[in-house]
Amino acid sequence: MPLLRAGGQLGGGAPGSSSRRQHQYGGALLGEHLGQLLAIGWPVTLCVIIVRTRVLPRWLGVTGLIVSALYLFNQGDILATAVPGFPVWDLAGLVGSTGWGVWVAALGVTVLLRPATVALRRPATTARPATAGPRS
Repeated sequence: MPLLRAGGQLGGGAPGSSSRRQHQYGGALLGEHLGQLLAIGWPVTLCVIIVRTRVLPRWLGVTGLIVSALYLFNQGDILATAVPGFPVWDLAGLVGSTGWGVWVAALGVTVLLRPATVALRRPATTARPATAGPRS
């Protein structure tokens, strides 16, 4: 935030500090943090569906939830660039990111090796009673 100097001149620190703040806010907080949160939200949603419906093996859903939680800890590394003093677990980036990539590969292999004869169950449709009179 710019400060008012004596004589009515605006000042805010070293040249380029506003561009650095803008980069931290727009790039790190909005771009990377929000993008990675959405990238974490997708497997969490998918894993909840897998665990509840058992459309894929349950271990895949549970493993995905664990890996997504580990990947969420990596957000501290991104937030620490814009929020000084934010707690960071250095190993979270390596473990979470690598685990997430392995999980996505396991998901792909599981879907490819899944038997093609497995059909999704559809709810039975109820027949409508026929109307006696002509339609208008």
